[in-house]
Amino acid sequence: MKVLLLGSGNSVPGARSAPGLFVRGDSGGWLIDPGPGATHRLGAAGVSPTEVHEILITHTHPDHVCDLVPFLFCLRNPRYGDPAPPRIVGPPGFAAFYELLRAPFAKWLPPAGEGIEVVEYTGGVWESGGSCLCGEMVQHIPSSLAWRIADNRGTTFAYSGDTERCPGVVRAASEVDLLLLECTTPSEEVPGHLSSASASEVIRASGARRVVLVHLGPECDEVDLIERIDGDVRDRVELGRDGVWYSAGTNEP
Repeated sequence: MKVLLLGSGNSVPGARSAPGLFVRGDSGGWLIDPGPGATHRLGAAGVSPTEVHEILITHTHPDHVCDLVPFLFCLRNPRYGDPAPPRIVGPPGFAAFYELLRAPFAKWLPPAGEGIEVVEYTGGVWESGGSCLCGEMVQHIPSSLAWRIADNRGTTFAYSGDTERCPGVVRAASEVDLLLLECTTPSEEVPGHLSSASASEVIRASGARRVVLVHLGPECDEVDLIERIDGDVRDRVELGRDGVWYSAGTNEP
């Protein structure tokens, strides 16, 4: 299982791109949180949009979903033939959100239940592309999720989405081989987000084996953020880099 980090930043403009990642398994591909520009960054990395068979959404803030429309629209291009659109799995309330997107873009977006399957995640594990997926509710907005994927070799990956320190993110990240963990600020604790201190707590409590910090605000690049991670977990942690592939279960990207 490999993870392409499309964007390691957040909503604040800077050197880092907005959130987004692509997970490639043995027989499946998942686009998670297609933030602004994610579709073109996917193409720049050599990934065809037809490789995406499911889209996973953690929450509906603009920096995490703004490229959902461009992504679905690009699949209409004749160069891709006539692919079936990927299934979309989002948090509670996402079906209504998708219908709101169709208000201005109905001509270009397939209707839910007819042209595309739109699912609201309410719990449990499902099989997809030879892997098992599940979500955990986390504390950001009332309908925020973290996602966890386990392939048929037992390799595990988790993505926190946006969250503060809470039981849900610890469960999602429990003993995973690779965790993409938000760390919005170097030190200040902001409600609904992690700092270096609270991120350290999540890493320690979860036992995640390798951690890549994402959702980094510009201020995170103005300090030595890794030095601010607690010393007992620091050797597992690195800063996310846009356009880099990370392999779960190994120490090398």
